[in-house]
Amino acid sequence: MFGRNTLSLRMVALAFFAIMIINPYYVMTAGFQLSFAAIFGIIWLWQNIKPRTPNFKALKHLYTAVLTALTATVFTAPFIILHFGTTPIYGIIGNIIFLPIFSFIIMPLVIIGTICALVGIHTPLEIAHTIYNHAYTIAERLSQIPYSEITIGNIPNTAVILITTGLACLILIKDDTSFRNFFARHIGPFSAVLLIGIGIVICAANPKPIFYISSDRKLIATPIDGKLQFNKSHDSGNYFAFDNWKKFNGEQPGTENLRFTAESGVYTISAKDFDIVYFKNFVSLSKNFLTLCENPHIKYIASNFDINSEKCADKIIRNGGVIYKSGKMIQIPSNRWWHNRPE
Repeated sequence: MFGRNTLSLRMVALAFFAIMIINPYYVMTAGFQLSFAAIFGIIWLWQNIKPRTPNFKALKHLYTAVLTALTATVFTAPFIILHFGTTPIYGIIGNIIFLPIFSFIIMPLVIIGTICALVGIHTPLEIAHTIYNHAYTIAERLSQIPYSEITIGNIPNTAVILITTGLACLILIKDDTSFRNFFARHIGPFSAVLLIGIGIVICAANPKPIFYISSDRKLIATPIDGKLQFNKSHDSGNYFAFDNWKKFNGEQPGTENLRFTAESGVYTISAKDFDIVYFKNFVSLSKNFLTLCENPHIKYIASNFDINSEKCADKIIRNGGVIYKSGKMIQIPSNRWWHNRPE
């Protein structure tokens, strides 16, 4: 209508800010970050860089699909690691297989099926559902191939900001030789490499936590001889925590949950300069709380019971998160409803 290209960085930026104004919380969600990171990267590639493609039609389609999948993988990688603790190795293969299936088969069938369902015809939706199930089966098989993903663990917020800024500098690069694009052509690539490089170094140097606690404070874990051990080996409300914490510790998810025991219902995790105490039951809490509260070497006190104490207000852990050797505690998501299974 306005003579503008619909698929442009300008339009994506407008959509970005429109959603952010409607509800700023969306910016912090995994779906928002992954979707916009991929779209920014793909549009930048084909509108600003404009890579040459082979003349042969079949080869051109394959080349376009591979290049698009590779770009989407690179731009979404930091956010995938941020939210899931791993990065997929066979993601490009998956995208090449699934993008055409979802774009040209499933989505049209869903649109047609939604309209047909109004008059009682559900066949298109049933076909879409069947194709989706087959695609999901293929995706599961890909994920089960050895070394299908690399477990990385937690990315510090500083690293996420640096890497995201580096990708933004990359987006400024254009296939344009005019003087006004001097920054984009010369300083932009250097800035992108520098910022992304620093972000990767920060990730590599980031220490592993020494204590984990879920948001409901029912599950805790600590590394013993390099392996995470938990206060319980099964908890239907914290399947995500079991797997995600193992990723933080550099372990493969889905392995056996090792368990450590506590004396008299009190778990004590000792660091070099402080201790963390977790009360397993109410009896141990009522008997030991005051004594441990007054102990200056104890930095944190936690329990699945609600604790209120003026003397120990600064020690009591009330939310889920992880604690490092330095004593710093940060909050991380320990529960996602779709990841949990019934008893």
